[in-house]
Amino acid sequence: MKKNKALQTGLALAIMGGVVAPTFAHATEVTPAQSNQTTKVVGTFEATTLDVAIPAVSTFLYNPNTEEMTAQNMNMASRTNAPVYMTMKGIEVSTESTWTPSLVAPDKYTVEGWKNLTKAETQTNVALGLFANQDADYLTGILNNNLWSTSIGGGQKVGVIKANQSVDVKPTLKAGTAINAQQVLTSNYVFEFGLE
Repeated sequence: MKKNKALQTGLALAIMGGVVAPTFAHATEVTPAQSNQTTKVVGTFEATTLDVAIPAVSTFLYNPNTEEMTAQNMNMASRTNAPVYMTMKGIEVSTESTWTPSLVAPDKYTVEGWKNLTKAETQTNVALGLFANQDADYLTGILNNNLWSTSIGGGQKVGVIKANQSVDVKPTLKAGTAINAQQVLTSNYVFEFGLE
């Protein structure tokens, strides 16, 4: 038993008296927890204000002696900060007109036929239309030109006006030459404008 006790004591010393090697803490990289957070951003877009100025009244003079029509340009000024389409919605004789001929197609008569209308035919037949002047302020050029009251239907797009620009259009007509007294024809040219 003495031998066992000495063995135990020696073993104990060997364990306790053994070389103590320094212990190092093993460093592990700690990654902080990741968290995704969301912020909802709500943007309000205000509506574009459609602002187009057109003349309230325009005039023309037709001289049957020379078959010349002198017409004022009608300036269509878009003050809208976006492209605006211009559509011709209608041309009609106004209820205010003292002369109320029928509006007919310009090709109802040939050039020679218009010149040779009788007084009665001249009194009852006029072709009214719209002519768009060439202008760089159309976004894609003129889409429809020489629009006539009889060919507009539900509306014909003249063109698209560039943002904050203006274009000119003017009335055009075909009429007979047998006018025995001065006549005043009042007509309404109806336009529609909207964002393109």
